[in-house]
Amino acid sequence: MDMFDPQWQQEKLARAEAGIATVAFTQYCRPDGHPRAIEVDIPDPYGEVAQALVVIGRHGVSLEAEVLPNGLVSFTVTDEEDGDLFIEICQNGPPVIAAISKLLKTALHEHNAGRWPKDK
Repeated sequence: MDMFDPQWQQEKLARAEAGIATVAFTQYCRPDGHPRAIEVDIPDPYGEVAQALVVIGRHGVSLEAEVLPNGLVSFTVTDEEDGDLFIEICQNGPPVIAAISKLLKTALHEHNAGRWPKDK
């Protein structure tokens, strides 16, 4: 994934126009926690997920994912200094899409309400 590649940019623009946001995470894989880049396409008919990604980018935080030992999946908005700012945990599989959407919309809502943790 090269964000400066014109073809990549065109593909992301076409997806956005179709109401789909591509969300990039760092997944920490078991058993040793090695990082791996993953992308998840999220339905985004109203552009809220895309707005959340802009807010997250401005704050310099990262999106991280991890399959927990009990099989649940953890998705976080994480700050290098302050740790996890927002978190959603769900069953692996179809519930992942809704959990990621909720995570990003929560981050956007908290930012818009002036309650972003880093702004305090």
